[in-house]
Amino acid sequence: MKNIRNTYNAMLINCECRGSFCALEYRVTIDSLGKGEVVFDTSQYSLFTIVIEKFSERQIQVQVEISPNGYNYKKDSSKFVMEEEDKLEICSVRYFLKYTCVKIIGEPGDYVYVYLQGKL
Repeated sequence: MKNIRNTYNAMLINCECRGSFCALEYRVTIDSLGKGEVVFDTSQYSLFTIVIEKFSERQIQVQVEISPNGYNYKKDSSKFVMEEEDKLEICSVRYFLKYTCVKIIGEPGDYVYVYLQGKL
């Protein structure tokens, strides 16, 4: 059996669920290779939105990938660059599969908050 890809350099900061609403907040730190990522099991959501909040003055790249099984990932159409002046960006996922991965590429030591908010 293959290992399911897991969250890399991310720490859960907040989890809030009320009725059918659920919100997750992760802090993703860019490692020495310039990478960080968080993986969500989005199969339980009927609707969800991902938001990236940047705290650095430097540029970062964001790539959303989706997977039906947790180890084979395909890039979604959501790929963009957050420029120096950008602080908040919304990721819209074009296709729905069980797992959604948000990959961050930037300068080592920088960090972003990744929010997933959705309706169960």
